[in-house]
Amino acid sequence: MGKHWRLTSLHTAGYETDAARFPDAAVEFTATFLAYDLYCSGALHTYTAAGDQLTPGRAVDTMAHACGPTEVGPVPDAMTAVFESATPVHYEVTARTLTVRSPTVTLVFRNAGRAGFYGYWPQLYPNSDLAAWVHEPATAPFPASFRRPQQWQPYPFRQSSTDRAVARYLGTDPPQNPCGAAQPNRPAVACGPPIHRLSLDGVLVTLGGPVHDDDGAAGPANLRVAGRPAHLTDRRATGDCAAIGGDREILVRTEPDATGAHPVLRISACLEGPDTDQPDHTFRQLLQTIAVAGR
Repeated sequence: MGKHWRLTSLHTAGYETDAARFPDAAVEFTATFLAYDLYCSGALHTYTAAGDQLTPGRAVDTMAHACGPTEVGPVPDAMTAVFESATPVHYEVTARTLTVRSPTVTLVFRNAGRAGFYGYWPQLYPNSDLAAWVHEPATAPFPASFRRPQQWQPYPFRQSSTDRAVARYLGTDPPQNPCGAAQPNRPAVACGPPIHRLSLDGVLVTLGGPVHDDDGAAGPANLRVAGRPAHLTDRRATGDCAAIGGDREILVRTEPDATGAHPVLRISACLEGPDTDQPDHTFRQLLQTIAVAGR
């Protein structure tokens, strides 16, 4: 999932395709959808997978490109037939190759980098498939559950002080203990971000944040989080976010209520370019999964 698999060979009984004639033949998967694109057409399907078999489901959408000269041979019909068959086919996947076998054809694809068909179908936007997200329970001082994409690994570090309360971090980079050892001239342990540098297109999410309200997430409510009005501020990176190479930071805080029954939730994201649109989109989806028990 999340990869662009480009066709490198196609075998049928007594026939092997020169896949170079079809440089745009490729397939991509999320946990729910498969999409294929040929040199002039493509389709989006649901599918299920169990063991070493996948079963294409119904077609959700189709598309057509402007076509060049018509090619002769089993491609693209043989590839289309596999994904429109609605019958189980065998698959094998490694880091570099994907092989799909039906009774009549064998398709071999190579890993050609990051998925990109979401330009055709928004359903394929990276991390949009909430069915593949992992549920995380509520933990103090962030008393709300949420779901996260599998690629965003959690770091269950808790840091509490008079001005800051962090429940955990999520990120695309391997985290480390954000608190350094105390120094002779600095007896207090200093805590900072749990990474030294964001990777390209990376994100670091902080669950929790400043205890006081002067955290930058201010102004009229412009969204709802866990059923509560909330403020979202999207700005150029500052402070710790800028120090780890972030280009943008998004700050979110729910509004308190007079009764105190609704906890104030704070969550922020530090994003590194050059493409910050993808993690931004995923972060805003994560916000919609946040839930407080009994609310």
